Amino acid sequence: MISDLGIKIVEIKSTRVTQRHKNYRGDIVFEKILMDDFLTYPKYLRNSEDITTKEKYYSYCKMKNSNYDLKEELSNMSDIYIRVYMDDNQKKVLS
Repeated sequence: MISDLGIKIVEIKSTRVTQRHKNYRGDIVFEKILMDDFLTYPKYLRNSEDITTKEKYYSYCKMKNSNYDLKEELSNMSDIYIRVYMDDNQKKVLS
């Protein structure tokens, strides 16, 4: 495997800064950004706001696929995740 060679997989995601990240004056509020989830997208996409924990996600996966193997999903995840926030209005990039 590639990890046996000491190579790390990096995933970079971009997110557009929207009004939900700002206060009433239009300033970016970092505390609101920190409320975003910073998780990788799972193999089986969640289609319900009821899935809020790992345990609920695992149950959902088992329902979708009785042969679901968490080890397979974990082995296919990146080692490092980077989220970059882009604010088009202020021409800024935050990471």
